[in-house]
Amino acid sequence: MRTNQLNTTGRTYSYDELDAYRTSPDHLLLVARLTDRYGPYGNIGLALVETGEQWRVKVLLMSCRVMSRGVGTVLINHLKRRARDAGAPLHADFVPTSRNRMMLVSFKFNGFKEVGRDGDLRRRSGPDPRRPRAPAGRRRAVIIPCLRVGRL
Repeated sequence: MRTNQLNTTGRTYSYDELDAYRTSPDHLLLVARLTDRYGPYGNIGLALVETGEQWRVKVLLMSCRVMSRGVGTVLINHLKRRARDAGAPLHADFVPTSRNRMMLVSFKFNGFKEVGRDGDLRRRSGPDPRRPRAPAGRRRAVIIPCLRVGRL
């Protein structure tokens, strides 16, 4: 999935890089799909998370077709729950670009605060992992481990 508009860092990854992360024991690669009452949208998001004692969202991508539908919140809440279940705090990388402000808004709405800067990189820390917010609405997003890397 290539997108710069709804990409938290502006970085794109090759298929080979994603495949290496997919098989890495130190990373979690998730793909989000969405279905609503009108039918499936297909693959609409991707999350790459570095796991360990602390979890760090290296990149979060969303399709512009569904961003206004609240799917960013659903995906971020899923990551918050997974990190909480692993007993790890969740942090995220964010690099502001001229086109990804909606991703920053998604992090802010989900309680992520800026905790540091390294050049353009903004490090954000998630809220208390014991209290993830429930997603609103009746949309159903399915978040699955990435089983293979190919065109999304």
